[in-house]
Amino acid sequence: MKLRFCLKKEWAHFSRTFRLWGVIIAAFAVVIAYPLMYKFTGVVMKELAKQSSLSISIGEVDPGFLGGMNFGDMTAMFSDASLMYTVAMSSLISVVMLVFMLVLCSAAGGEQKKRAMIIPLCSGLSTKHYVLAKFILYPIVCFIDVFLSSMLCGVLCNALFPNNPIDFGMLLLSSALAGIFIVFAVCVHMSLGLCTSRPGVMAAVVYIGITIAQTVIQMISNNYGQVMYNPFALANLVSGGLVSPEFPLADNTLNIALSVIISLAVSVIMLFLAIAVLNAKKINNRAEKKPEF
Repeated sequence: MKLRFCLKKEWAHFSRTFRLWGVIIAAFAVVIAYPLMYKFTGVVMKELAKQSSLSISIGEVDPGFLGGMNFGDMTAMFSDASLMYTVAMSSLISVVMLVFMLVLCSAAGGEQKKRAMIIPLCSGLSTKHYVLAKFILYPIVCFIDVFLSSMLCGVLCNALFPNNPIDFGMLLLSSALAGIFIVFAVCVHMSLGLCTSRPGVMAAVVYIGITIAQTVIQMISNNYGQVMYNPFALANLVSGGLVSPEFPLADNTLNIALSVIISLAVSVIMLFLAIAVLNAKKINNRAEKKPEF
């Protein structure tokens, strides 16, 4: 009953403002805009390839220009459904992660700064229910939003690009992994925001930290071999060719399974960390008295 009350409170706080529509619009705008933009770019490249003067000029330039690619190669690249999906998902993960962190600043510690946490605590509720409701509602919303938008992205890519269509089973897997990674990032942000009462600062720290870690791991994987069994491997798989027909799924099954387990385990640890810190921290809900002169 207490948990249900907290869930209703969080849902009202999230849905009766523009926050819910903000994250939905952000995710679906990315997955609609990027495939359409790539389709338009492919059409332009195809038209340019038909012009003999441009073909001759391209043949006269240095072979290293554009990585040795000509307009025909670039046209083929912009006709590859799996490749365009991979590029779009890389942008989706980055944009949605930032939007969710900014939108959830109020729930992830902002109430403590506004002295609003006294409301649920004085209603006979415990800190455990107060925090648990946040870690149930918002990760579920994040997962559903990212999963559905990723599925839409795959459907659009299959409809717009004729080559290398995406298998439906791999599309389901990729969408689920993208959603789990966003859940991991959101849980880390909420936990640190609740612990420090500085959700805005923590949003910047977590976003920059995750982006840097993901980039470094991707560079190490490209040069020294795949770095496996970590949450960042999920994002790198989704944005690194998971839906490609040549992707060796059998060789990466253990990596995917353990990375999912570790991501969810870290999310649960973040929940217990937030509860422990808030229980140990004395929250001052009284207005500060200023001396009268």
